[in-house]
Amino acid sequence: MVRNGTTTFCDNGGKFRGEEKAAVVNRVGLRGIISEICWDLPPYPSVGVGDTDACVRRLERLTQVLPKTQESRVWAGVSMAGMGRCSDRLLVEGKRMADRMGLILDLHQSFGPADVANYRAHAKGKPAVEYFADLGILGKNLQLVHMIYTEESEVRLLAESQTNVIHCPAASTRVGMGVSRVGRFPEMVMQGVNVALGSDSGNYSDFFDVGRQAYLAATIHREARGTMPTISAENALEMATINGARSLGILDDIGSLEVGKKADIVIHSNRRPEWHPGLDLVNSLIYSAQSTSVDTVIVDGEVILRGSHFSRLDEEAEYRRIDQRARQLHRRMGFVIRSGWPVVDNQ
Repeated sequence: MVRNGTTTFCDNGGKFRGEEKAAVVNRVGLRGIISEICWDLPPYPSVGVGDTDACVRRLERLTQVLPKTQESRVWAGVSMAGMGRCSDRLLVEGKRMADRMGLILDLHQSFGPADVANYRAHAKGKPAVEYFADLGILGKNLQLVHMIYTEESEVRLLAESQTNVIHCPAASTRVGMGVSRVGRFPEMVMQGVNVALGSDSGNYSDFFDVGRQAYLAATIHREARGTMPTISAENALEMATINGARSLGILDDIGSLEVGKKADIVIHSNRRPEWHPGLDLVNSLIYSAQSTSVDTVIVDGEVILRGSHFSRLDEEAEYRRIDQRARQLHRRMGFVIRSGWPVVDNQ
């Protein structure tokens, strides 16, 4: 993320404990909101994390271990799997916790037709956002990730409640979920919904690159609809910066270069052809350079990447360790990558 020009991110959860992830984030120097996977209606018993009370305790534990303070670079959010894998009570308890602690509630929703249909069945025919309104969890400290299959009535509710939407275009295009065909993200932007950008996860997007996400957000909807600009380069830049800060509840601290905000700055080098002739800088950034020219990344005034070199870690040593561990894991699993082309691996 640092290499691609990110200073701040939100993690919905995964297999590792929050303290482990926070340690890694601190080592690199990023700012991040950390959580652990939370659902009380898991798809398989083997990935369950307990009943509703256990999930609430899990969330509360992490907020105490990783509290949000003015000096924190890493703190806990209230994150849930969503998509019908969380009970009504867990959603309501999570929203109350977020309200009480001044945090955001983050959950995935409406990624594909199956989870939308399942949720309609749970909600007795209502779409997810209408049901969330009935539960009382909509609001400016709720961010809904994906929202590909969103109805017109839901867009209005999202705008009226100031609920945030995280658009993850690469996660959909990678697995063919239909974001450009059915997604109402241009309508969301036009109606004032705060739309920010995300990557979802490494096994969906295959990259954590906000520049490439911005390019996709600015292009795929006009390609599907045959109209321009739908989402403009300026819209996409806002989605990558100030809209993200608003969605994470830290608009007063980051997201724009203003007096009184923390010094989060990404500097691009113009020593690449993508930046020339440089007559329209926003167009050059979104459509051409994207993240290829990130040179320096500053978080809260600290330079954590300078001249494409990390200040806190040995990047090459990390790559060697990652490659070695991955190959050990594949051998232990007996995992075989089946390629359509013959490939010679010289590692």
